[in-house]
Amino acid sequence: MHFNLLLTTLFALARSQCDFTDVPENLQGEPSFPLEQELEIFPDNQTAEIALDGEFVVIDACTVELRDFTFFPQLVTVYLYANGMPISSDAVLGSNNITQSFTLDRGIPLEDMREVKIFAEEQQLNIANIQLTGDDGEGGQGDEAGTTATNAGSSAWDAMFQSLGVSITLLLALLST
Repeated sequence: MHFNLLLTTLFALARSQCDFTDVPENLQGEPSFPLEQELEIFPDNQTAEIALDGEFVVIDACTVELRDFTFFPQLVTVYLYANGMPISSDAVLGSNNITQSFTLDRGIPLEDMREVKIFAEEQQLNIANIQLTGDDGEGGQGDEAGTTATNAGSSAWDAMFQSLGVSITLLLALLST
């Protein structure tokens, strides 16, 4: 109970700490990146073919969009993930050629994202990948040759705690109450 309240508070603080102008140089100018579909059919429903299309667009350091986005059927709840963690509390909605905006409110800064996934958390299904960097680590207008993101979830948490000025000792003290 206390842990969930603490996480909710930390996410709210991270969201309020976002500097919209702090966009990494390689992601400035609203670059767009193609969606690379990974799953064609839902494993639990072999007759449900997945239709997926659109682009991932960086708007600013706190906002991304899925543009001209099509995703159906929506048989599972999916989120945007990076570094093994959700990057927005907003779910990806089933759609037909719409634009959906997402607030980056989970404490993972854009500069730490190399690859974003459209991911069904409960079923552990990777629906699509979005490469934000090329082999040289630089981003670009939809670099297709990408590097796979490493699971840097702990470093993302560390960065969030450091940016909020929360020490591990304080966190442990709060959890023990």
